[in-house]
Amino acid sequence: MNTSKFRFTLDLHRTQSQISVPVTLGDTARTWLISFSDGSAPYILGADRLAKLEIKRPTGTHIEEFCPIEDGMTVRYSFSQNENTAAVEGIHDCAVVLYDSDGTRIAAPRFTMIVSASVINADDINLSDDDKSAVESMISAEAARHAAELGRINAEAARQTAEHARALAEETRAESMKILQESGFLENPLPTVGHGDDGKFVGVRDGKYILLNLSSDDYGGNLSVEDSDGTMLLAFTIAGKIYRAEQGMTWGAWLDSDYNTDGYQRHPLIGNEHFSAVHKDFMTVIRDHEWVDTTQEITDGFAYATVYMVQ
Repeated sequence: MNTSKFRFTLDLHRTQSQISVPVTLGDTARTWLISFSDGSAPYILGADRLAKLEIKRPTGTHIEEFCPIEDGMTVRYSFSQNENTAAVEGIHDCAVVLYDSDGTRIAAPRFTMIVSASVINADDINLSDDDKSAVESMISAEAARHAAELGRINAEAARQTAEHARALAEETRAESMKILQESGFLENPLPTVGHGDDGKFVGVRDGKYILLNLSSDDYGGNLSVEDSDGTMLLAFTIAGKIYRAEQGMTWGAWLDSDYNTDGYQRHPLIGNEHFSAVHKDFMTVIRDHEWVDTTQEITDGFAYATVYMVQ
C-alpha cells in the first residue's frame, strides 16, 4: 500500500511541543519519519537505541508503540502499526521516548497531532475509540468487492472473444470443406500433387486437402525498383497480381504495411503463437506447395500461389 510520508525534526533540548502534525480522522495510510537534533547539530541515534511513540488522546486513552530506527538517524512510525492512531478527533499529545541499550531513558521530545474530521464523517454513529476505523474498513472492503466484480466482467468479455474466434474458425473450416466438395476433389483425391482436368493443381499433402489456383514458378527474375525516398522495393506476385515490398521484409511486416493493398491477414487456423499462415478470404498463400508463414522473408521476383487448406 502507498502511504503519505511526513518528515519532521525534534530537538532533544526542548521540553514543550515543537510541531503540530495535521491528520484526517480515520487515516491509516500515513507514515511519520522523525529525525532529531541536539540543539543545532543533527543527533545520531546509533544502532543500539530504542524508540517508543506515546500518544495521549483527548479522551484520556493512550497508544504506545515501539518504532524501528532507520540508518541510525530516523524513527519510522506507520499508522498501519495501529489502525486506530487517528480514530479520535481532537488534539493529541505525542512524545518519542528514546532509550539507550541499557533501557535508560535518554530524552522524550514532544509534538502534537491534530486530528480533524473528514468531509463525510460518522458523527451520528456512536463508536468506541478502537472501533471508529470500522467504517473506513467497510469502504475498503467495498472497493475490493468492486475490483473483483470488474475482474469478473473482464474475464467474461475475454471468454466471449475467444468463443467468437472459435466460431469463426469453425465457420472457415466448414466453408473450405464446402469448396472442396463442390470441386469434386473429396470424392477422388489424388495421393500426390498433380494437375486436375481444369488445369488447376489438386492433391493431398501432409494430411491436408489442397486446391491450388496457380503454379509457383519464378516469373522472370529481380524486378526491384527505387522508391521516391530512396528505398529499394522488390516485386512479387500472389495469384498472378504484382505487389511491392521492401528488401528483407518479412510477410508479417508486409501484412502490417501500406504495401498490403488487398487486405491479406494472418490465418486463424494455420500456425501457432509464434507465426501463422498468410491468407485473404481464407485462400492461403503458398510456395512449392507449402504455406508461407509470417516469419519468412518475401522473395524478390517470385510468383506465389494460393490454396484452400483444410485439416
